[in-house]
Amino acid sequence: MYIHTFSLLLIVVQDGDSKANFDIRTPTLLLDIETLFSLDAPQTDSINGSVFDWWYFDAVSETNSGDSLVITFFASSVAAFPFLNANETSVTTAYVWASFANGTVFAGSVPATFATVAGVDGGTNSSGEWHSAGFNWAALTDNLSKYEVVIVSESLQVKGRLTLTSASIKYNT
Repeated sequence: MYIHTFSLLLIVVQDGDSKANFDIRTPTLLLDIETLFSLDAPQTDSINGSVFDWWYFDAVSETNSGDSLVITFFASSVAAFPFLNANETSVTTAYVWASFANGTVFAGSVPATFATVAGVDGGTNSSGEWHSAGFNWAALTDNLSKYEVVIVSESLQVKGRLTLTSASIKYNT
């Protein structure tokens, strides 16, 4: 099993090179569970001015396609991902976008003091927390077929829970 734990203890862009992981094992047409675990892991070792890493969760209502939600956990500078808030200096920022069928749209972001992403360390499934932002996620099942994202953000005045369940998951065990 892979062991992935990553913390951004600094909230500013780091000087120097960043090593990115482009080697995702795909030994067969169906992804095995270890490959799925590796996809949830951080893919960069530090955040400089030209790289980013992100984890995002999105959903559209089954009963009304006009209702949708996107929650994104960024580890990025504005230079590396120019759609981020230009005034934000933290490299760990959580975003939420919600659109409703009645035309209402909500968007907000919160910087974190630091972020932790972990998974597969003797039983810990994929999880992430953007500390002080009030945003976190966790895989609820060993095969990563169910996730939960929780927002309790005082600064955005947003509180909620999104549970995502895979309609079908295919992988080799």
